[in-house]
Amino acid sequence: MTDGDGTGDSMDVPPGNEGTGDSMDARPGDHGTGESPDDAIVEFDDIYAGYGETTILHGITEYVREGGITVIIGPNGAGKSTLLRAVFGLIDVSSGHVRFKGEDVTDLHPQERLERGIAFLMQESSVFEPMTVRTNLELGAFLLDDDRRNERIDAVVEKFPLLEEKSGVKARTLSGGQRRLLEIARSLLLDPDLFLMDEPSIGLDPQTRADIFDRVERINESGTTVLMVEQNASEALEVADRAIVLSSGQIELTGDPQEVLEDPQIRRLYLGG
Repeated sequence: MTDGDGTGDSMDVPPGNEGTGDSMDARPGDHGTGESPDDAIVEFDDIYAGYGETTILHGITEYVREGGITVIIGPNGAGKSTLLRAVFGLIDVSSGHVRFKGEDVTDLHPQERLERGIAFLMQESSVFEPMTVRTNLELGAFLLDDDRRNERIDAVVEKFPLLEEKSGVKARTLSGGQRRLLEIARSLLLDPDLFLMDEPSIGLDPQTRADIFDRVERINESGTTVLMVEQNASEALEVADRAIVLSSGQIELTGDPQEVLEDPQIRRLYLGG
């Protein structure tokens, strides 16, 4: 993973105040602990998590607003992908709680979170190359009965005409951008309330990247909340309505994406400007 999650520092004594509220007044190193608003769909309560004995996330206290697009940015190794994996249950949370729509899901299996309405687009390719596009889609709807599965596939491919056109071809013949569209479409089959997207535009050319971000906006407009990690931070912030800046497993800043884009220090440290 480009997030470099295996390089975090081990935790000995947990600091007690690394969370943050939704304020652009918070500068790097200034970590507030504001309460989550009533429209929060995801809440992180003092999260410590990592891999084995290596702790990557250090006391994350934050939230994601329902109905919006929240983008997580930061340098490699900041813990961005780890935070998404904590939401979906792909790593153990050693301390703290993850809540989804008010329910504590910290100890739930990923499939249980999927059933509750969380979808995850992984950074790594998850296309089954020897199988057809249609079969790939059917596998994404494995929780549904046959009638409902076909109904959802028809509804989704209507929004992705290319996939309908290539329904019978092997997934290995698709371009990188087409494979990413297949993965996105497959993630939408269970009609999620929350869509976790880890580097959706990774490795894509500028035109295909623009199409991906356009689709992210359309997915959100259809009623799905999006929490997205992106290295193409400037483009991602353009479509977002909230930004979270991570560094070394802690929250540096949260707030309005446009203010983040225009902040000289943030541009210098995280946006290459």
